[in-house]
Formats: sequence, C-alpha cells, structure tokens
Amino acid sequence: MRIRFLGIFFLFLTKLALAQSKFPQESTADSVRYYLEEADQSIFNDFQVAKEKLIKARNFVEKTADVNLKAEVVRKLAIAYYVKGEYYHSLSYFLDAEDLFRKAENWEGVGKSLNGLGLIQQGIERHSEAIEYFEQARDYYNLSKDEYAATPAIINLGISELQSGDLENAKTTLDNALSMAVASGRKDIEHLTLNHLGNLAYEKDQLPQALAYFERVLQDSVEPNNWEKAFSFYGLAKVNLAFHNLDEAEEYGLKALDFANTNDSFFEKERITGVLFNIYEAKGELENAVVISKQNRIYRDSLYYQNRVRAIDLLNLEKKEADNRRLRNEKMEKEKELSKNKLIIAVLLALGFILILILFFWIKNYHQKERFRKALEEKNKLIIHKNGVITERNKELAKINKSKDRLFSILSHDLKSPIGSIQKLLELIKTGEFTQLEQAELLDEMLKQVSATSSMLQNLLQWANSQLEGS
Repeated sequence: MRIRFLGIFFLFLTKLALAQSKFPQESTADSVRYYLEEADQSIFNDFQVAKEKLIKARNFVEKTADVNLKAEVVRKLAIAYYVKGEYYHSLSYFLDAEDLFRKAENWEGVGKSLNGLGLIQQGIERHSEAIEYFEQARDYYNLSKDEYAATPAIINLGISELQSGDLENAKTTLDNALSMAVASGRKDIEHLTLNHLGNLAYEKDQLPQALAYFERVLQDSVEPNNWEKAFSFYGLAKVNLAFHNLDEAEEYGLKALDFANTNDSFFEKERITGVLFNIYEAKGELENAVVISKQNRIYRDSLYYQNRVRAIDLLNLEKKEADNRRLRNEKMEKEKELSKNKLIIAVLLALGFILILILFFWIKNYHQKERFRKALEEKNKLIIHKNGVITERNKELAKINKSKDRLFSILSHDLKSPIGSIQKLLELIKTGEFTQLEQAELLDEMLKQVSATSSMLQNLLQWANSQLEGS
C-alpha cells in the first residue's frame, strides 16, 4: 500500500513539473503578443514608444522556441524603422524576418517581409526593384488561406506604378486594392489606397474626384492614422489651390504640416511646405512665402542629406541584399519547379487512378458478360433438350392419334351391324306381333348377339391396348 502511494505521489510531481515547464512558455508567448499589440498602437505615431515595446517583446521572445513569433517581432522592428525613415536598419530587419519565416515555412510571413523590402526600394525611388518585390510578395501571399492576404502588396504595387508614371495600370491596381481592403475590413489599407487614388486623380487633372477621395479618408467612421491625415490634408491643399480656394488651401496645408511635424518626416514636410509656398505666393503674402520657402529649403536639404545617407547605408547592404535576392529567386524557381512536379505527379496519379478504375470496370464487365454468356448457353442447351423431348412427345401423340382414329374406325365398323340387329329385334318385339314362344326365341337370339358383340368389343379393346403399348 505504501509503495502504491509513493508511486502516485511521484506521478503527481512529474505532471506538476511538466505543467510548470509549459506554463512559462505560454506566459512568455502571451507577454510577447501583449507588447506587439502595444507597439501597434504607436508604430505609426511615436517611434520611441513603439521601439521600447518591441525591444521588450524581443527580450521575451528569445526565451521561446516559436520561430514565427520571433520573426514577427523582427518584422515589427523593421516596420518601426521604416516609418522612422531609417532604411538601413529596416532593410536588415526585413531580411532577418524573411529568413526566419522561410525556416518556419510561413509563406504569408515571407510575403510580408518581401512587401517591406519593396517599400524600402519604393522609398528611395527604385520603383522597378520595388515592383519586383511586390510581385514576389503577392505570389507568396497567395499561398496563404486568406484570400485577401495579398492586399498590402497590391496597394504598394499600384503606388510604384503610379510613381513610375504608369497611370492606367496604377488605376486598375489601386481599384483592385481598394475592393480587397473594403472586403477584408482593412481600414488602414483602405485609407492609404484612397489617398493614392486621390493623388492619381489629381495627376490626371480630375480635381472633383481627387477631392472626393481625400475627403472620404478624413470623414471615415474609423479615424485614419497621422500619416494618412497628413496625406489627405496635403491633397486637399493641392486641390483647393488648383480651384483657387486659397484660404481653404492654406488651412488644409497647415493641418497637413502639423501632422507631418508629429510624424517627423522630412519627405512630408518638404512637399507640404512646397505647396504652402505656392499658396502664399498666390495670395500675395510674400512674407509668409519667404518664411515657408526657407523651411522648405531646410527640409529639402535635410531630405537630400537623408537620402544620401540612406543611399550610402543601402550600398553597404547592397551585396547582402543582392545575394538574398539571388537566393530568393533560386528558391522561388525551385519552389515553382517543385510545385510543377507535384502537379505533374498529381495529374499522373489521377490518370493512373482513372485508368485503374476503367480497367477494373472493364474486367468486371467482361466477367459479367462471360457469366451471362455461359448462363445463356446453358439455357439454350436446356431449351434445345426440352424442344427435342417435346418433338418426341409430339411424334408419340401423333402415333396415338392415328391409333385412336383406327380404333374408332374399327369400333364404328364392327359394332354397327350387331347393334343394328339388336335394334331391329327390339323393334319387332315392341310391335307385339310375336307369340311368347317366338319372343323367347328372339330374346335367346338377342342374348347371343349381345354376347358375341361383348366378346368382340373385349377383343377390340385388348387389341387397341396392345397397339397403344406398342406405339
């Protein structure tokens, strides 16, 4: 009894130890997800806060064996640095995230990483390279079960087409992205797409449509982030300047500049101060125009310097990125070839299965026909045998009929005279012309006739019977 109790006690301790070892893993993963969600709240608006949350998430994720979770933390860091404009760090993190997602065979994650790499190329206006990345990202996104997963890659593809001057293809791509964003409930992508559709309409001198797109972003029930607000107000400033609504244009331009300052983006500040300069110049406010012109020059110089630094930093990663692109293309080709081979094998297996089914049913049909043929032969033999028996019986019946006819012919011939004599005797007796003595003599004669007739009938029946048996 004591040994049994000790066994149960040690089993309980073992299970408790396993539960405790599993609990920290789950608790750590929950902590990582918590900090990722916290970082998402500020990743587009406050780099320092987002970075702080992501570093905490990275510290926790190192304690887990979840490769997908590690890759997601690295990808979020890449996004934070991209939004900040530090493309060198962003590119490095996106490459690391892509590598981790590939190890985990998370193709949607690979698509997200490629999409980020395309955004960096787009940010330094290398749109041909960006389009290549976005197309690859779209292909990987499409490997996931989510039919709308490729929406981010499609919107970014449309933006690069727009920046390349391919307005018609850009319109088609952006319309497609907008439909997917609305269907999937991705408001962030919907706002981004609407802003770029507004910019496209402005480039095509379709000012009312451009105005409607920008206003749709700002009037949405879901508040857009600061980047999209800055873009929308900048777009409204440009459109109202084109309509010569200078006061409204100035108001929208200043609002755009406020959000650009919050985002701390030299790119936004440079283009917004540029349109504000045009507004003040059109209003004749030369003093404001000079002030804003100086700001624009500062931002333009800072942007130029920033782009130079980015270019130098990116050159340092160019070889690594080129090697990754080469390896990526090789992997994609191998994956396509593998998919093609899998498809061929699947088709061959399907054809083989169909041929086996056809052969099975053909053999089954053949055996069934053979069984029917043999059964039919047996039935035909039986029918032939029965026909022979029936023929023999018909012949016997014919002989019997002939014997019967002969018998009746003999009976009718041999019985006719005796019966006729008996009939005449009876008629004579009936007349009463004979005496008792004569009647007695006639009766004796009649008895002789009847006896002779009976003896003759007996002989005929015996003869007929012998004839029937002989036949």
